[in-house]
Amino acid sequence: MKFIKFYNEGASDSIISQFAKKFDIDKTVMEIIYAKGYRTEKEISDFLNPLTLAFEDPFLLSGMSDCVEKIKQAVLQKKKILIFGDYDVDGISATAVMLKTLAKMGVKAKSYLPNRYIDGYGLTTAVIDKIIKNDKPELIITVDCGISCHEEVKYCKDNDIDIIVTDHHEIPEVLPDTIIVNPKLKEQAYDFNGLCGTGVAFKIAQALLGEQETEDLLPIVAIATIADIVPLIRENRIIVSKGLSLIKKHLPLGLREMFKANKLKINQIDASDIAFKIAPKLNASGRMGDASDSLDLIMETNPVKIKELLEKISNHNTKRQALCNIVYEDCKKMLSNYNLSKTPAIILQSDNWDHGILGIACSRLVEEYNRPVFLFSNHNGELKGSARSIPDINVHHILQSLQDILEVFGGHKVAAGLTLREKNFVEFKNRVYSFIYENINDRVFIPIEYYDAELKVSDLTPKLIKDLKLLEPCGSDNPKPRFLIKTQNAQIVPLKNSPAHANMVVGKKLYLIFFHYFKQHAKLNFGKEYHFIFELQDESKNCYKGVIKNFTSDVDVKDSAKNYIDAFSIRQIEFLKNKNKNVAAYENYEKKNILEFIMNCQSTIFGTCFVTYNFNNYKEFISSYDLSNIYEYNIYSTTNTGFNAIFVSPNDLDFVKSYKNIVFLDAIYDESFIRKINQISDAKIFIPNDLSLEKNIFKSINLDRKFARYIYANLLNFEGNQYASCLSVYTKIVKENKINVTINNFLFYFEVFKELNIITVEEKDGFFVYKINKSIKSDLFNSSIYNYVRLLNKIS
Repeated sequence: MKFIKFYNEGASDSIISQFAKKFDIDKTVMEIIYAKGYRTEKEISDFLNPLTLAFEDPFLLSGMSDCVEKIKQAVLQKKKILIFGDYDVDGISATAVMLKTLAKMGVKAKSYLPNRYIDGYGLTTAVIDKIIKNDKPELIITVDCGISCHEEVKYCKDNDIDIIVTDHHEIPEVLPDTIIVNPKLKEQAYDFNGLCGTGVAFKIAQALLGEQETEDLLPIVAIATIADIVPLIRENRIIVSKGLSLIKKHLPLGLREMFKANKLKINQIDASDIAFKIAPKLNASGRMGDASDSLDLIMETNPVKIKELLEKISNHNTKRQALCNIVYEDCKKMLSNYNLSKTPAIILQSDNWDHGILGIACSRLVEEYNRPVFLFSNHNGELKGSARSIPDINVHHILQSLQDILEVFGGHKVAAGLTLREKNFVEFKNRVYSFIYENINDRVFIPIEYYDAELKVSDLTPKLIKDLKLLEPCGSDNPKPRFLIKTQNAQIVPLKNSPAHANMVVGKKLYLIFFHYFKQHAKLNFGKEYHFIFELQDESKNCYKGVIKNFTSDVDVKDSAKNYIDAFSIRQIEFLKNKNKNVAAYENYEKKNILEFIMNCQSTIFGTCFVTYNFNNYKEFISSYDLSNIYEYNIYSTTNTGFNAIFVSPNDLDFVKSYKNIVFLDAIYDESFIRKINQISDAKIFIPNDLSLEKNIFKSINLDRKFARYIYANLLNFEGNQYASCLSVYTKIVKENKINVTINNFLFYFEVFKELNIITVEEKDGFFVYKINKSIKSDLFNSSIYNYVRLLNKIS
């Protein structure tokens, strides 16, 4: 993972200082604003004061005049109107906005939100038949959908139903033959194409009623705009700013109660509260099948019914979370057998998955693996799927190239829904791979975390914190600012009730939440200097609170070598238990030519990993060679992503499945180790041929059985606890029992006891827990590890 400062083209220090003084804003905050592309005095003023800006004229949208005329005529003629929406927050909110708008015009319109499981996505002929039978509408207005439904629109007309399509999704090759309002249509005077579906519905409301009469709709529109992750720039920034400012005055009662239930203060709401605490719950109803619960919550005024709806939505959300975890864990298991260096997109299917939550699982996997993800739920040969992508790969363009084998698809640049037949799955997968290989440069996959500014703790001042709030509302295309801090002094304290996470205190006033800190446990222990990117959240009593977004560290090659060189080396022996007698497949290289060799291996950002179990070799490697094309390094742990990486004393061999080239920086002890890798990976293995076998490490192992019993007795006292690594077990025992045992001796016997099943290790919440099997009595001579070291030391 690379940390790179957000590019600030042409920004001189004097220009930033001038603008900071002009607007009385902290210089760091002004630097962030300038980097976002606001370069003139007017642009900066408009950005800082969205509440003072006017909305765009709704009639600049193509089709708006005809849309308004058609609706007004339907109202005058007292036609039956039905609003057809989508089952996500945007579709639900757009439906509510249109219903409320028509109610202001004296019309009690009906609505239909498709059931994800029964109806599928969007307007279909089957749904139209259902609507005709139950509601007999004379005019259908679609919101947040319909742009790809040219055949379904014709079907409506053939059944004497007028239809207006309002949408914001990408424009297909064939448009419906009807009135269309969509900001993405080409050649229209309205030049902002970033509105969400609810934003489009709001512009129609403005055109029908005027700006003053639609002010009360803005909180709903703001929530949808945030939830749909459309760019929070230009008119969307105005919509969200004004909507959030009007929440106290105009928020519907049902949403007000949802805010209270989530302990949100109604006069202190920001975009993050909506994105992370409200939107997922409103989305949960549609994901679990019945989006009408969330629509009813927005429309309902009866407190008793609102309470019932909140309980139903809460249950939907709990179920959604459980199903998401199932899909995510299933995907992780599947991917453990993939060569991810040859996998430009993750494409998986299962008949056990609930397709309602696939989008969420896609997003988690995109964040972790930094490539497009397509997940499908298989129902009787029909694959219903969701797709998510990284910013530089347009998933909608990929799907357009595959429409000949797709049943239906639609969406945005980085998110889409699609359906295909199971018989086309392999072809779909191969063609997605081919599209990426032929059209996408490998560089777009590089895992990069951007930050806006580097700070010291002393830079955190009340004015900086105060002025950062001027950047709100933050979201897509206007993210919360991220800061880089480098420090050698930080206190890390695991949370009492959630030990997988920790508080991290830097200096005396920066308090950060470090989620899943245990994944970085070894880097924290070996770190000379911590580098982390974080977001500030708030301030309290002269302290500043935030969340760590990414973490790395420079390993202390000077001090750590003294204490841990043996600990690294000893771990390789865990794998010397393979009895396969096949010839080990590997190639030798000259250590003196390693730089040239590395250059030849790293033809792309994927596929090459460097492995060492010896700290001296690691120290020499990172001190001598350019590491700019290495994107991950792991101590003890492994990350199965396929990006070029360094693995130091990895605690398993699963990672070898994801690489084309595995370069060992130290000599091997036994070819059985390589044979083990050959069994599970087709990677080319390279080993230096001019290093002496490093077996002196084993001279320090105490092979006396009394000493083994001594280690066993100390382990017995600490079983059942959660540990981030074997190193943390050692640290705890030495610290609390004050025993004098070297870490290499400790690790040696831990592995011996594991092999003899005296110790069993289980995974729990990301940690491992070891237990002692007291009933097992086994001689040390039954351990191949123990015997191997005896042989090396020539002990009879």
